[in-house]
Amino acid sequence: MGDLPAPARALLADERGMTACLAGRCGDPVGLRVLARVHQGTRYARQVVLTAGDDGRALALAAVELDLDRVPPDVRTGVLAERVPLGALLAAAAPAFRRVVAATFRVRRDAVLADALDPAAPPWCHGRRTLLLAPGSRLAATMIEVVPL
Repeated sequence: MGDLPAPARALLADERGMTACLAGRCGDPVGLRVLARVHQGTRYARQVVLTAGDDGRALALAAVELDLDRVPPDVRTGVLAERVPLGALLAAAAPAFRRVVAATFRVRRDAVLADALDPAAPPWCHGRRTLLLAPGSRLAATMIEVVPL
C-alpha cells in the first residue's frame, strides 16, 4: 500500500467501510446509484456509484458480491431495497462485521470509469479489494472499490 498516493491511501488502506471513509472526506452523507445487479437465490451482486451532495456527485465506483444468508435480515432487506449503501447498512448492524483489505491497485481510467466517475478525473484511479467477514470469519462479501484519486 506504500505505492498509493497519500489521498488514495487515506481512503483505501483504511479498513473501515468505504461509505464511512467517503462521508468523512466529503462531509456529506453518501448515497448510491445502482448501475447493474444480479440476484440469484442467496447470492446478490451489484455495481454502484457512491454519491454525495444534492447534485449526486460521484465519489467512487463499487462492486459487491454478497451472500445474503450471512447478513442479518435488516441488512438483507436494505440491500435489496437498493436505496442505502451497504456500508451504511452494516454500520448499523449487529453483530459487527470485519473488513480485510486484501489488495490495493491502480487502474487506468477507461470508458466505464469515465462514465461512472468524473470524466475530468486523472487518467489513473486507485482501488481496493475488500473481504467482508461475518462473525466466525465466514466470508459474507467481496467488494471492489475504485476512487478517482
